[in-house]
Amino acid sequence: MSIVHDIVKKAQKDSGFTLQLTAMVDMFTIMIVFLLKSYDTSTLEVKNVDGLVLPSSITAAAPEEAMLMLVSKKGVFLNDKRLASIVDNKIEAKSLAKEDEDFIEPLFKELNIEAEKIEAIAKRNSTVKFKGTIFMQADKGLDYSVLRKVMYTATMAGYGDLRLAALDGEK
Repeated sequence: MSIVHDIVKKAQKDSGFTLQLTAMVDMFTIMIVFLLKSYDTSTLEVKNVDGLVLPSSITAAAPEEAMLMLVSKKGVFLNDKRLASIVDNKIEAKSLAKEDEDFIEPLFKELNIEAEKIEAIAKRNSTVKFKGTIFMQADKGLDYSVLRKVMYTATMAGYGDLRLAALDGEK
């Protein structure tokens, strides 16, 4: 064992090689700073849907955590579930209430279910609060009457804070 130890010591003296860690530590420090600066803590997931064209906007505000609603030319979706179909830029009549043509019944029911879930969690966890916020991805080619009905129904369900997704207009 001592012969091996002596050979290794002699090889180290003869090689003249020493490990320089300063440059490597500097490189890792720069990489960590870059990664921390570019890290985004938002869990809000904006989905890329075929045929959906978002409007453009200029804003400095980052999106907050909220329920995601998708309004495309094909329908109104919440949690990847189609709640109302859109044909010829109009919500199908079977989804609208007979006594109020601006009220989308399936959307209202689903939003109430989601609100009840959040309120049940809030009873057990004091850090969770029902804020009534919806992050809505809506196709820019939709008729305003469609969006108005969606927003009206969401407000009736207690979701008064509606935020529209948009593409960054600065280019």
